[in-house]
Amino acid sequence: MQKIFKKIKTVAVTVRAWSGSDSGKKTLRYLRTLLTVVIIGYLLYQIYDIGVINILQSLPRIPAFYLIFLLIYMLLPLSELLIYRIVLPIPAVQGFLAFLKKKILNTDVIGYSGEAFLFVWLRENTAADSKKVFEVLKDNTIISSVASTFTAIALMTVFAGTGTVDFLDFISPTVAFLLLGILIILLLSLIFFRKKLISMQLGTACKIYGIHQIRLVIVYGLEVFNWSLVVPEVPWSVWFTFLALKIIATRIPFLPSQDVLFVAVGMEFSKHITSSAAAVSGVLLAGNVLSKLISLVFFGVTGVAGLKKKV
Repeated sequence: MQKIFKKIKTVAVTVRAWSGSDSGKKTLRYLRTLLTVVIIGYLLYQIYDIGVINILQSLPRIPAFYLIFLLIYMLLPLSELLIYRIVLPIPAVQGFLAFLKKKILNTDVIGYSGEAFLFVWLRENTAADSKKVFEVLKDNTIISSVASTFTAIALMTVFAGTGTVDFLDFISPTVAFLLLGILIILLLSLIFFRKKLISMQLGTACKIYGIHQIRLVIVYGLEVFNWSLVVPEVPWSVWFTFLALKIIATRIPFLPSQDVLFVAVGMEFSKHITSSAAAVSGVLLAGNVLSKLISLVFFGVTGVAGLKKKV
């Protein structure tokens, strides 16, 4: 880890020196403009690819669906703002916009591209040096991964053990509990060997873990409730099946547009497990479209505003 950090630090010093030169500033300004245009164009293409008619036909008619969806969307950047402010002096408004952009990059572009953006943003907007920023990002990534994986396996264990999800019937309860046991061992290892894995104090790490865990439980619960709100005739077991599908899709690292994969698989799967396949597909498609629209609006606004400041 130390060797990796030394290499990153060397590269960072070189890049920082170059970015301070006239040619570096000019090149970076062009790159920011190009990146903003490319990402906005990519989001527009994804919306176009779904189809305007499909979008209009799939939108739910229940206003509460949109309020709950917006809350779900905002919970991640809000919770991460709270987490990072525990260890770094981050301004509230600018920080929230940065974490929102991080979410968009990770969700709609490619996994962990948001972390690369956040590393640069934290270096430019806080007094922390590269080493401190790297350690904070590393620690939070590890803790977040443990929390999300623990929640995913715990839910899978419940689904498989109780037979709630037909999709997981081929997984025996023994295997499910074995996976849960392995995860618990990993979690205990993180606690006992934390000094070799993470840099922050145990109390701080527990606070951050708790915030991640609470967010995940709230998000998963709200998602199932929101789906059932639009199509109440579909049994909850079906919605838990889709939740399991979404959890699996989001566990695949470096996958571009994970939510697109979930919607595609979910729409195909709905044909075989429910008579309300069209309504279920509409709800899943609506969620995907809303996510793209929110990402487009927020990334466009913050991107253009950022470019104006650089000019």
